[in-house]
Amino acid sequence: MVKKYTKCVICGKEFELVHGKGKMVCSKECLGKLRSQMLSIDKHIYVCKNCGKEFESKFVKNAPEFCCRDCYWEYRRNNKNNEYADVFENRKKSSHEIRHCEMCGKEFEVYKKVKKRFCSDECRVKYQNTDEFKNKRINTMLSIYGKKSVGNGATAERLEEYEKNRKKKYEELCNKSDLEILEYLDKHILLVKCKHCGKEFITNNLSYLPYEKIYCKYCSDEYKDYKPAIKIYELLDSLGVEYIKNDRQVIHPFELDILISSKNLAIEVDGNFWHSELVGKDKEYHINKTKKCNEKGIKLIHIYEDEIANKWDIVKSRIMSMIGLSEKIYARKCDICELSFNEKRTFMNNNHIQGDSNSSINLGLKYNGELVAAMTFSKERIIYGGKKDNGNYELIRYANKIGYNVVGGFSRLVHYFIKQNTPKNLKTFCDARWSGINPLITVYSKCGFDYIGLTKPNYWYMHKTDMLNRKHRYNFTKHSILKKHPELDKTKTEWELMKELGYNRIWDCGNMKFVLTLEGVSFDDI
Repeated sequence: MVKKYTKCVICGKEFELVHGKGKMVCSKECLGKLRSQMLSIDKHIYVCKNCGKEFESKFVKNAPEFCCRDCYWEYRRNNKNNEYADVFENRKKSSHEIRHCEMCGKEFEVYKKVKKRFCSDECRVKYQNTDEFKNKRINTMLSIYGKKSVGNGATAERLEEYEKNRKKKYEELCNKSDLEILEYLDKHILLVKCKHCGKEFITNNLSYLPYEKIYCKYCSDEYKDYKPAIKIYELLDSLGVEYIKNDRQVIHPFELDILISSKNLAIEVDGNFWHSELVGKDKEYHINKTKKCNEKGIKLIHIYEDEIANKWDIVKSRIMSMIGLSEKIYARKCDICELSFNEKRTFMNNNHIQGDSNSSINLGLKYNGELVAAMTFSKERIIYGGKKDNGNYELIRYANKIGYNVVGGFSRLVHYFIKQNTPKNLKTFCDARWSGINPLITVYSKCGFDYIGLTKPNYWYMHKTDMLNRKHRYNFTKHSILKKHPELDKTKTEWELMKELGYNRIWDCGNMKFVLTLEGVSFDDI
C-alpha cells in the first residue's frame, strides 16, 4: 500500500497521512499552536436562516447561513421551491437522462455514466432468458474465442461427461454405504433410503469432503453419537427428562437433534465445522429451522460446539433454567447494589454466554451477601443512532448466577434503573439463537418492552486450524484485512479475502430488538 504524506500547517514538516484521519498538524505541540491561533481570530455574529437564532462563527468569506445541520435540512424540507432546490435540480438534469427499457419500453431515469438498459431486475432477467440474448452471447464467444465457452474448456460435451462421472461416483458411494438413491435434490445433496432400517434422509453436501462412506442418520452410531451432543444427552438423562433424538417429524424433512415435547423445546447442536458456510450452511439455514419450529409452537435454541467445549457450566445452567429445574430465588428477598467494574466483569465472564461487554451503569442483586444477578446499561451506542445527551439508554447484559433463577430479578433491576436515571427510551437486543423468535414468551415483553423486529443473521469467523475459536466479524473488516495483508487483491470481497487466509464462517439467527418508551411517563408510578 502506497503511503501518502502531507505538510503540517504550522511548521511545514511532512508527516504520514492516515486514511480517515484528516490531521492538519504533525504533533501535539503544533496542535496547541493551531488552537491558540484559532482562538485569537475574532468571531462574528450571524442569524440562522431557519430558526432565527443568533450564533457565532469565525468564517468570513463564506458566511454561514444556518446554526446547525438540522436547521439546514429542515429549511430544505420546508422550502422545496427555494434556491437550493433549483441548484440541485439543475445538477440532476446535467448528470441524468431518460431512457427506455429494452424489454418493456417503460421510461426510467438513470445516471448518464451508468450503462443501464432495463428499468428493473425483472426485465433484465426476462431478457437474459430470451433466445436473442442466448444467441448473441454464443456468437460473441465464437467470434472472440472460436468456441461457445472458455471456462476451463467447459463445453456442453465436457459438462455432460462431468455430470455422468459425478452421478457414477455417488452411486458407488451409496452402494458402498448400503443406501438407495431416491432423488438428486441438488448437485451434491441426495435423498436416500437406508437398506437396513428402511428410513429416508437427506445427505450433507457431498462436495466439500472426500467421503468414504455415508452413515445413516437413524441407525448408525457414527452419526448419533456426535460428541458435543453426548454431553447434553447425559445431562437430560441425569435430570430424568424425556426427549427424542434426531427427530424428523416436526419440521420434516429437516432434523432436530433433541426434542423435549413436554416443554415445547428443541435443541440444535451446531458443530462449528459441520454448520459452517463452506459445508453448505448459509446465512438462512439456522434461522429457517427456527422459523419452522416457531410455526409449530416450539422454541428452538442453537448451541455452538465451542460453547459446549469452553462454557459448559453456563450452557448446562441455561438448559436447566429453560426446563424449570434451576434453584429459585425471589428478587424481593434480594438487595440492589451498584457493582464496580471488576465485580461486573468477573460476574459476566463467569455467568453470561457472551461474556462481558462495555457498560457505564452496573447493577446487581445480592442474596445473603452473595451476588446472584447482574444487569448492565450504557448510553445508546453510536452504531445504533445514539447521540450525546439524547436521553436514550441501552440494556447491554443480564445474567443470573450459574444454577440459579432469580424470579422477578429482571423487572426489579429495570425499574430501579429507570427511577435512578429517568431515560426517554431503553433499547435492548435479544439473541434469537438462545431465545427463539417468539417475542411474547420473552421476559422483555412481560416487562412492557415493545417488539421492534428481527435483525439479519450475523456471523463469526474461525480459522481452519482452530475451529473452536470463534471471532467476531468486526475484527475482520476489509480495510483491516488489507492493512495486515497488503499483498491481497483489493477488488475481492471481505469473505473472499478471508477464505484465502484459511478462514471459514458460521451464521446465527439474528437478534430480536425491543424498546421501552418512557418519554412523558411519570417515574413515580413505576
